[in-house]
Amino acid sequence: MKTISKLALSVAVFGFSALNAQNLGEEKTGVLLGVSVLNMQSQTQTQLSWTKADLVPFGARLGYQKFDEKGVFGSRLYVDYHYSSSDSEDKSLELKQSLTSVNLDLLLDYNIPETRSFIGVFAGIHYTWFNYKQKVLVPFLWWNLNDEFEFKQKGIGFNAGVALSFASRHKIEVYYKSLPFKEYESPSLHYKNDGGFVGIGYQYNF
Repeated sequence: MKTISKLALSVAVFGFSALNAQNLGEEKTGVLLGVSVLNMQSQTQTQLSWTKADLVPFGARLGYQKFDEKGVFGSRLYVDYHYSSSDSEDKSLELKQSLTSVNLDLLLDYNIPETRSFIGVFAGIHYTWFNYKQKVLVPFLWWNLNDEFEFKQKGIGFNAGVALSFASRHKIEVYYKSLPFKEYESPSLHYKNDGGFVGIGYQYNF
């Protein structure tokens, strides 16, 4: 009789674990919505010298993610947009930039035992449209006060990061996102960046 009771208990526990794992996968699958903040450094050459700027783009994302039954392996497709505006360190330029990206990531999560939380990593690719604009605040030599310069770039980059998920649906990420270029040069503007930026984000899936 004791043997039958133990067997029944084992089957019940296994059934509950399997159902719980399936629920985790279902909970983590769906529409995703998120916000993020980035840290990016750039250098711009004026007529006199190079000047630096620390830009902090804020952004949002919208997309869809899908996981297997256990909530371990997944993928997501999403669009994100970031915008920032800042003065250069020497206060000579007003800088504005925006990034719009279409992203495809592969996700790998590890379930923290006895919880609905996960530790994970992810990596993927993105196609980004980058727009940069600067306005002269202090005239240099023959430049006029309101001179403006702008350029646009686009191309493929990569994403990679780590994540911590709470209650299946809430996710905090720290990640690196590369840019499709590191330098731009024209007769009126010379621009450099670090080739990418580090970001932190929050995501919720429905």
